[in-house]
Amino acid sequence: MEARRLLPVGLAAAVLAPALFAAEVNRSWETLVSTLKPGRTVVVMQHSGKRAEGKVLSVTGQSISVQAGAQPSVIPREEVFRVRAAGIRSRNSLIGLGLGAAAGVAFGANLGSRRHGLSAAVFGGVFGGIGAAAGAAIPIGNPLYEAPGGLRNTGP
Repeated sequence: MEARRLLPVGLAAAVLAPALFAAEVNRSWETLVSTLKPGRTVVVMQHSGKRAEGKVLSVTGQSISVQAGAQPSVIPREEVFRVRAAGIRSRNSLIGLGLGAAAGVAFGANLGSRRHGLSAAVFGGVFGGIGAAAGAAIPIGNPLYEAPGGLRNTGP
């Protein structure tokens, strides 16, 4: 591919990356109970706006128990709005940084100037930054469950 076409392709990939990683949302509590294993780190959002992040202790047909800090939190099924996998934003940023830097070095090294090393370093840094930003823009963890009917207001 020509060097002039690599920049628009790279920018388009960075902008479209979050859409490529979007997952179908599970709306079945029974599926969550059968697939979510104890020990996995999750973020549980409640309808009231409260949030619990920690390791799953148990998931039953009636509630989810999460070790959030020193105290375990038991959240009734009716109060759960969304459950997501936690703690992967930094990993996605590092992957984006690596891929972007590699693409930038390849692009800079193939320019027609006499200073290939300088071009490779500059474009590696620029594309690395774009890749890290795209990686950070990917949603924080896969959605494991979302309540059917969406978020509802539970009072003041």
